[in-house]
Amino acid sequence: MKIGILGSGYGLYGYAVAAHQNGMEIVVKEEYREKISSRLDLNGMIDEITFVENDSQVIEFSESLVMALPPKSQFDYLANSNLRGKRIFLEKPLAPTLSERALILERLMAQKIHFSIGYLFMLTEWGKQLSLDNSTGEVRELRIEWDIPKPKSSWKMSLESGGGIINYYVIHFLKLIVDLNYDALEMKCILEENYCRLFSDNYDLKVTLTEDSIQNFDVSWFTVREARTFQFATPFGPQNIQGFKDIRVKYLSEYLLLKPKPEIEYGTETRVSKLLFQILT
Repeated sequence: MKIGILGSGYGLYGYAVAAHQNGMEIVVKEEYREKISSRLDLNGMIDEITFVENDSQVIEFSESLVMALPPKSQFDYLANSNLRGKRIFLEKPLAPTLSERALILERLMAQKIHFSIGYLFMLTEWGKQLSLDNSTGEVRELRIEWDIPKPKSSWKMSLESGGGIINYYVIHFLKLIVDLNYDALEMKCILEENYCRLFSDNYDLKVTLTEDSIQNFDVSWFTVREARTFQFATPFGPQNIQGFKDIRVKYLSEYLLLKPKPEIEYGTETRVSKLLFQILT
């Protein structure tokens, strides 16, 4: 399968590596060649990559498409490109504003485009165990604390650009709440510029942006039989090391092989948007 990648950051060191591991043929713009050549995790596959002139050709020559772009750029592509017949992998959030996200979701459904959004928590070791425990109705008192260095990218800290602590970090928790069917519970929220806490009778989820350079991620819950606790440097495992394979590649490889139905993705993201609306309005 030919998979095109739009985005020269996470699109390359994350998605491109994962796609290559899955035996997919990668299509990118010629301008990415220098960056690919300079990275240890990418330069070994450069002879297997198809380079084209522009984004339009990436879309044209690909069967599947990854959009690892800032929300505004992703919105512009989704609103203005002909993507019928393609399998599309998108990043969260879909667009800068709630109204733009609703517009894109409706467009994707109207065109019957197979799409999915890159939430990876439930593909992790702890996420799969949590999902399994929850399927038996046993999960109680889910608690997560996630301490994260403040991002350097300006859009990641700008609410107007689709970033900020809610859109870029807490949204992972909102997807988790939906996956566990906890969105029927009354959700309470404490929100500050660099801190957010979401809690109900069954969960307590906290995100803190810090001045430190190291992440910390702790998750725990109770079942009828035992207590479970996981502690990591990040939600996905060890800290990422520049120049080596990103820890998320393991989960991206699995994610790229998933084939969810569009109506399921649409319903899930609509529920996430409703939780976002509760927080942001």
